[in-house]
Amino acid sequence: MIDLIQCQDELARFCQSAMRAPWLGLDTEFERVRTYYPRLCLLQLSTLERTVCVDPLQGLDLDPLAQLINKASPITILHAARQDLEVLQYALQVSPQRVFDTQIAAALLGHGEQVGYAYLAKTLCGVDLAKQQTRSDWTQRPLSDAQISYALDDARYLGSFYEQFVEELDNRQRLEWVIEDCAALVERDLLGEAADTAVMRTHARSRRLTHEQQSVVLALARWRERTAQESDLPRGWVLPDNAVLDIAREMPGNANALGSIESFSSKNRERWGGILMGVIDDGRRNKNKIEPLLVEVRPTPKTKKLADGLWAQLKSRCADEGIATSAVARREQLAALASGQDSVALLSGWRGRFIGSEFKRFCDGVLLDESC
Repeated sequence: MIDLIQCQDELARFCQSAMRAPWLGLDTEFERVRTYYPRLCLLQLSTLERTVCVDPLQGLDLDPLAQLINKASPITILHAARQDLEVLQYALQVSPQRVFDTQIAAALLGHGEQVGYAYLAKTLCGVDLAKQQTRSDWTQRPLSDAQISYALDDARYLGSFYEQFVEELDNRQRLEWVIEDCAALVERDLLGEAADTAVMRTHARSRRLTHEQQSVVLALARWRERTAQESDLPRGWVLPDNAVLDIAREMPGNANALGSIESFSSKNRERWGGILMGVIDDGRRNKNKIEPLLVEVRPTPKTKKLADGLWAQLKSRCADEGIATSAVARREQLAALASGQDSVALLSGWRGRFIGSEFKRFCDGVLLDESC
């Protein structure tokens, strides 16, 4: 059955029924090639009784759906939830109050790092999912039966994953771990984080430039992010990374001088040239308001040896417990811990109880011995 909701009354009836369900499976299809913000193209929803697609491009009022998602019950089940949550934050201005991410659960039950939905469908439900629509254009209308069928399958099995995982997690006393990680994910401002990360990633590429040039890179990166948001264009379409760095490196004295920078197109010069000169000036004036980036220093042999030892211990413990190592910590976190840093996620919550506190005591002892 091709279950596609395209009218307001049917959406309202489905949402009213789903309010009474114990869980709600959710997936999204979106497009983000030509825009800054994700464009929601399709919502897939599942309950015990029904799996449906909702077409947001039909001019539907999605408020009933937003109200459903915003309730504490039913719990919302997603797979690899981050991008879907980001889409919901933008398109519906809502985040589910309670989320269960089946990818997080899978990693804590030994299914591997960032395991895919299709793998779980095969492993847990014995279903081989079609792959033909993986690169489908979800903006086109009408949607084909094959597209709708593919999309429905992406939500159809979430409830089965959830029910099997909850039982196993409860038996292994790890259900609270998943609840903790999912709650932390829901609380995050994912759109804001993505913007900040993009700015700081560009800024970090200026480490080998002068302090003044670094300040200009930061000013340009912040301006680019604001402009991309306001115009809803990909940040690279507003100003490529290489152009940001080249402009700061060359420090042109006027808009015409921007034309000599190869990575800065003539189209961008016509559109942004005058504005960018003001941004460059702001960056130069504000250099004393930011700390200069330091060239990254390689860890000492002792610190590297300590971090490598921690990684080996973590891998061994996770193998014994049937947990994906990356679900507990990544190598860079262990390197930070080995260098004496305390602001490491491994030291808090269930990770701290599992192994982080033990590692911290060990590192403190090693570092104390070295200082004596």
